Amino acid sequence: MDDAPTDEAGLPPTSRAVVVGLSAVLPALLFLNTGLGRLLPVVAATGLALAGSLWLAGWERWTAVGRLLASLLVAPTAVGLLAVSGGAVAVAIGGGQTGPGVAAAALVALGGLVSAFGAATAPWGVYDRDRALAAVGLAGRTMVPLSVAAGVSFASGLVRLSSGGDGSGTPVGALLAPVVDPLFAPTPGRTHIAVFCLFLAVVTIAFERAAMSLPLTELLAETTDDVDLAGAVESGSRALGIASVAAVALGLLALGVETGRGQTVIADTLPAGLYDLTVSLTGSPGVRQALWTVLVASIVVRLAVWLVQRAARSSADRLATVLAPYVGGSLLAVGLFLVATPLLDALLETVQSAAPAPVAAGVTRFVTPLVGNYGADIVLLVAGLLLLSVTGTAIGCLWLALVTHYLDERNPGVHVGAAGLFGASVFAATMDVSTWLVLVGLVGAVVVWDAGTFGRTLRREVGPVAETRRTELTHAGGTVAVGGVGAR
Repeated sequence: MDDAPTDEAGLPPTSRAVVVGLSAVLPALLFLNTGLGRLLPVVAATGLALAGSLWLAGWERWTAVGRLLASLLVAPTAVGLLAVSGGAVAVAIGGGQTGPGVAAAALVALGGLVSAFGAATAPWGVYDRDRALAAVGLAGRTMVPLSVAAGVSFASGLVRLSSGGDGSGTPVGALLAPVVDPLFAPTPGRTHIAVFCLFLAVVTIAFERAAMSLPLTELLAETTDDVDLAGAVESGSRALGIASVAAVALGLLALGVETGRGQTVIADTLPAGLYDLTVSLTGSPGVRQALWTVLVASIVVRLAVWLVQRAARSSADRLATVLAPYVGGSLLAVGLFLVATPLLDALLETVQSAAPAPVAAGVTRFVTPLVGNYGADIVLLVAGLLLLSVTGTAIGCLWLALVTHYLDERNPGVHVGAAGLFGASVFAATMDVSTWLVLVGLVGAVVVWDAGTFGRTLRREVGPVAETRRTELTHAGGTVAVGGVGAR
């Protein structure tokens, strides 16, 4: 992939003006005559953002910068896609439309968006299979930091709810209570040796793996004299391994006793003081929280060491290229954490003031309990994951259309723009739109397709230097004339 497409991949200036002009003006007229005029800025921005994602994904001169910028465009593109479809539905509902009218409005809006994307990509040929595949991969890698942050936040929320005893009333809390409660909210007044020992074994193994991944010998070499550091580290690792095996064995043994003959046997076997100590130790939520903290910290350290090791084996340019989408996803996750509460409040206020009453009431009824139970941060993180999935799915469909040869790879942007304009015109016919405007839209879609295809073929045959304006205008005029006769 190149930074910019070759001359043969684009269109001559005249064909470019015809394709961009018709793909931009005719959908705008359809939007204004169907009550969707307020969505025009969002449609234009989303089409440009989607096209920009493909262009930046194939930017080779500054690959790391291009991938970082492309990853940062993933979320705005998804917001635009949802805003266009959701805004069209809201406008139709607010105008008193029912099911067919709402569907027609949404399809007109999406057709206009597809036409805007075609207008942004067709003139310069930035929509191709390689760029689409690279953009899909970038969207997927951008989701990784957000997924990790959402998982940690969600797990911490469940631990907090279980420890506080107020999570059983939530659907997710009730579903996961059989797993979470024995770990973080043990029943007081009895032993929990089995669960405690098995949890301790997992934490010990994670801690040992994290500790052994660190360069302990090098770090301690300057602070010790005449000490076999390598032997000491190896002995410590062996001791932790033996401790984890012993914890598993004791846990399995206690599992059979605790679930079988009950607490009476344990109370009769152990001395009173030791039994009370065992009850306090194995049933303490604070100890469980400490073990959970050690487990999370060990996993983070192990991942950090792995990343450093990978970085040491890679060149600076390759490392920056690989890490760019992860940096973009991390920036998005940090931003959501920092502005979670005010951003969510602003979004809910916007929905309540701008959306129709039924839509606003449904959103409020769905979101408010989630925020109250799990916090604004986890709600926004999950929403961010859904947004990234929307962009990834949209770009994946663009890539799939090329792989399956549903679109002609010679200039798919032209075909996408013409198809979007055609679809918007067809569905606008089911709404309160004049017949002549629908016919103009249909003829315009044919002109976009024909002018784009002819212009690209002409440039490939005569080269980018030759003067072809008169030939292009003559051909486009003939297409308009034939289309006008057919419309009559």
